[in-house]
Amino acid sequence: MLLKSMIHLHLRLLKNRPLLMKHLWPSGLRICLIFTVAWNVVAASPAIAAPSQIEPLPEEEAIAPSPPSSVKLNNGKTLFQQNCAVCHINGQNLIIAHKTLAYDTLKTYGMNSIEAITRQVTYGKNVMPAFGESLSSDQIDDIATYVLHQAQQGW
Repeated sequence: MLLKSMIHLHLRLLKNRPLLMKHLWPSGLRICLIFTVAWNVVAASPAIAAPSQIEPLPEEEAIAPSPPSSVKLNNGKTLFQQNCAVCHINGQNLIIAHKTLAYDTLKTYGMNSIEAITRQVTYGKNVMPAFGESLSSDQIDDIATYVLHQAQQGW
């Protein structure tokens, strides 16, 4: 029924316009058919909620990252003490005092993820040297895991 109505509407629009009828009829009919099929698919679908109507997951149901393994933390601690503690003992910063490894500070500077810390340790930045050539990627990942864990625990 709807398809028939759409075709009649199309014919009425193009009535008394033979040139348009000649050039647009095939594509116009295709457009009407596509529109009709799409309309019927949407009409048959269950209602789609607007983003403002979607309820967030309760905190306890949110998927939390798994805690780091004790082996990874121990390796990270050892590597941190050997390579980083000279400037960052107990999460401090002996070179630039306000850029500590406290979680709030890391968050302020966009460094509160393992990926960001890994990038910083690998490539260095400003006065911090790069360790990408002297440590393996696994070792750097262990350091980043340890630093983020310690920052979250308050050092």
